[in-house]
Amino acid sequence: MKLWRGQPDHNYWRVPFTAKERAFALLGLGACFCLLAVSSWMSPPRPPFTGKWAWAHSWAYSRFGESGVAWLELGVAALLFGMAGFSWLGHRKQRT
Repeated sequence: MKLWRGQPDHNYWRVPFTAKERAFALLGLGACFCLLAVSSWMSPPRPPFTGKWAWAHSWAYSRFGESGVAWLELGVAALLFGMAGFSWLGHRKQRT
């Protein structure tokens, strides 16, 4: 069913990312969080924290001290790398 007159007949624009594309995107996000963790390790942020992640930064700072924010960001990076690995494994299963 077309939603507007100029909409193409094929369904390519509705297809979600493949597992391989998702794995590469998650690897890129994980690399960005690794760089953010290195930046936070080199110059640790100090309270009061602002922004959307302020609650997480204040929690990490109160639990782990001055380098807690860097450890939190490194944990998020590890989570993203793990998700990328599982997505890559899904790609490998689809291929065979």
